[in-house]
Amino acid sequence: MNNKLLNIINFSVLFAVVAIVLFIPIYKIGASVAIGIWFGLSFFVFNKKISILNLSKFQVFISISQFFLFFHIFLSYLYSDDKSNALQISFMRISIFLFPVLFLFSVDILKKHSSLILKLFVFANVISTLIMLVLAFKDSIVLDTRTLIFIPTLSGDYSRFFYTKFSCFIHPTYLSLYINLSIIIVLNLLDKIFSAKIRFLYFFIIIYFAFVIYLISSRAGLIAFSTIAFWHILRFLYFKKSILLKMFFVFLIIAGFIYIINNQRIIRMYKEIEYTITLGKNYDYYPVRLILWKNSLNIIKQKPLIGTTPADAQFLLEEQLKTDNLYNNSTVRDFHLHLNIHNQYIQTTLESGVLGLFFLLSILIGGLIFAIKNKNKIFSSFIVLLFFYFLFESMINTFSGVVFIFFFYNFFIFVPKSIKS
Repeated sequence: MNNKLLNIINFSVLFAVVAIVLFIPIYKIGASVAIGIWFGLSFFVFNKKISILNLSKFQVFISISQFFLFFHIFLSYLYSDDKSNALQISFMRISIFLFPVLFLFSVDILKKHSSLILKLFVFANVISTLIMLVLAFKDSIVLDTRTLIFIPTLSGDYSRFFYTKFSCFIHPTYLSLYINLSIIIVLNLLDKIFSAKIRFLYFFIIIYFAFVIYLISSRAGLIAFSTIAFWHILRFLYFKKSILLKMFFVFLIIAGFIYIINNQRIIRMYKEIEYTITLGKNYDYYPVRLILWKNSLNIIKQKPLIGTTPADAQFLLEEQLKTDNLYNNSTVRDFHLHLNIHNQYIQTTLESGVLGLFFLLSILIGGLIFAIKNKNKIFSSFIVLLFFYFLFESMINTFSGVVFIFFFYNFFIFVPKSIKS
């Protein structure tokens, strides 16, 4: 292959990867097409010098864990009662298998542009949330007797600038995960930037993202952001000598704490926990997630090793709910049909058994050890975020989750050099 054609292919691979990063927060079809293009081009750029023998033990272990997790999902097609759904789920989660291969094939190209890829992901989230703001403003402006009136509250007292009404492209929890990773990337970049103008821009982006986290009000997102902010403020206070700056950031910590304890969704969560503990199932608003988790664990006991298969899990859970006379509860039924169990650890064990959970934990723990060993603060923070978010969402069960998670997971595994702190 001549150099000119090779350069065109290399550029096309980079373009496809950039397209994935830009489309993840806003356009699923665009991300899918870009993955397909990258897959088609990858065979032309594979460097034979890069083989499994050149990988570290951790990279091999992590890659094998991903392959086994996917193949366990794919092979469940053979003993699933719902073949059509099983095949559809396997294709939706094919990123678990594809991304380790694609990154391994394209590692030489991407290493040169790793910083650019991370910055473009931050840029994509800025643009997608700005579009959400514009759409929210547009829907809130009403023409009344030739006068424009700003009415952000929709029917049912829900603001167009709140939660799912604002996050119109993806679920707020997923958006909050994207934004929290973007904040971590920007904070890492701040450690390497000395230009006052660029530092001001990065600080402005962090403040803007904090504002968006406030608007979408995902409880997991708020807790994760608060933890990130608290840690970095403490770190800043430790290294800086200015008394005024220290006083300012102490004020920020106090203000943030006051906001958290007065946020309506956080207050509601506290009350739900309190009433659930004291009243149990006599509580009229007993958390639906606890009902789903409890019934899922009952099913897991029946098939603990290999699970029920991803395709059959929902059907079996519905049957369990009917047996317990809970499926007639419209809240339970709608919650389950339109969403999921909302816990990736339980979801994976239900679908793929203890084996599936072992592969999932191997991916997370192996990634964290790899990140710490290579002193990659962004990757280690990313893994900690996943550990936390998996407690509240079955993120691998959706396109927005599985593509984002395994793209960046393998990005940090195979393209580590230029983003190491």
